Amino acid sequence: MNSEYVRLLQQAFGNINPDTAAQLAQVARERTYDPGDVLLRQGDQGHDFYVLASGQVAVTRHLASPDEQTLAQRGPGDIIGEMALLDDAPRLASIHALTPVRVLAFDEAAFQALLAHSLPAALQVIRLITARLREADYQVIADLERKYAELQAAQAAIIEKKRMERDLEIAAEVQQSLLPKTFPQVPELCFAARNIPARQVGGDFYDVMLLSPDHVGMAAADVSDKGIHAAIFMAVTRSLLRAVAGLDPNPSQTLQRVHDLLLEVSTSDMFVTVFYGVFHRPTHRFRYARAGHDQPLWHSTQDGSTHLLKGRGRFLGMLSPLELEDYEVQLAPGDVIVSYSDGITDAHNPAGERFGLPRVQALLEAHLQDEADSLCDTILDAVGEFQAGSAQFDDQTLLVMRVNDK
Repeated sequence: MNSEYVRLLQQAFGNINPDTAAQLAQVARERTYDPGDVLLRQGDQGHDFYVLASGQVAVTRHLASPDEQTLAQRGPGDIIGEMALLDDAPRLASIHALTPVRVLAFDEAAFQALLAHSLPAALQVIRLITARLREADYQVIADLERKYAELQAAQAAIIEKKRMERDLEIAAEVQQSLLPKTFPQVPELCFAARNIPARQVGGDFYDVMLLSPDHVGMAAADVSDKGIHAAIFMAVTRSLLRAVAGLDPNPSQTLQRVHDLLLEVSTSDMFVTVFYGVFHRPTHRFRYARAGHDQPLWHSTQDGSTHLLKGRGRFLGMLSPLELEDYEVQLAPGDVIVSYSDGITDAHNPAGERFGLPRVQALLEAHLQDEADSLCDTILDAVGEFQAGSAQFDDQTLLVMRVNDK
C-alpha cells in the first residue's frame, strides 16, 4: 500500500479514517501530465475525478465570448472533476497543467461508493462544491461589474447589455443543468417534471433516485429565497440528499440527516421545504415525509378520489430540534401523485386572484389518463393562461409520479 496515497486522500477528503483512505487508494490510477496538457475539457462528459498529488493546474472556462477566463489555480491535495459526477452533466470548466502534474484518478463507481460509505468524505465534497459554486458566483458578478464599468466608459449600452444578459443566461443554464432531464427507468413507474424559475436562476428542485433494486426515491423542494444564492443553497441541498438517501429506508431519517448537514455547512439564513417519498416496488407501498413542503395530491384508483398527502414537519436548514414523521399509503396501478411548489398555487392573474389548489386538483382529475409529461404541460399551460401576462413572483415546479397499469 502506498502510504503517500493514503495521506494525500486523508488530506483531500477531510481526514477520513485510514481504512477508507486505504480502500480508495487501492483503486487509484496514477497519471502524469506535462505543462500545457489538458486534464479535463469543458463540455466533455465527466466519468473520472482526480486528486492532485503534485504540480499546479489552472481552472478555465469559456463564457459568452470565445475568450478563455481563468477561474482559479489548484495544487496538491485539491480535488478536481467531482461536479460532473454528481449530476452526470458535461464538465463546466477545463483544467490545464501549469507545471508537470501527477494525479490520482478515480472512476465514477469509486466516487459514489465514497459518498455512500463515508459521511465525513461526503461532507468534505459538499463543502468543496459549495465553495466552488460561490467562487464561480463571485467570478460572474465581478465580470458583470467590470463589463458595466466598460459600458459606462464606452457608452455602448445596447451591446454591453446583451452581453450581460447572455452571462446571466449561462448562469441559468448552469443552475438548470443540476436538475435531472431523465429519470430511472422502472416498469412500475413513470415520472415527469417541469421547472420555470421566477428569475434567471431559482431555488426549486426535484429529483428521482433508484435507491436499491426494490426502492425508488422521489423528492421535491423549494428554497426560501430566489436568485444566485438560492441556487447555491439548492445545489448543496440536492447533493446532500443524494449522498444520504440510500442509507436509511425511512424518509424522515433521511431528511433529518440532510437538516443536520445543512446546519453544519450553511451560514445563511435560508431554509428549504422538502417532500421526500420512497416507493417499494414489490408491494407498491409509498412511504413519505413532509418537511414543510406543500401537500402533494394523490389520486387513488381504489376509491376514485383525490387526497392530500398530509404530514407534520418543519422546513430544513434552520432551527433545531427538528420533528418529522413518516407516513405510508398503498398505491395501485393508475394512481397519480402530483407534487408542486407554491409558485403554482400562488400564481396570480391581473385581477389579483390566486390560481389555487382546487384548479390543480381539477386538472389532475380531468386528465387522469394522460401521460405524466402531458399532465405536467397541461397544468403549467393552464397556469400561464391564468396569469395572462401578470408577473411571476415565485418559481413554478411540478413533479408527477404515475403508477403504470402494467
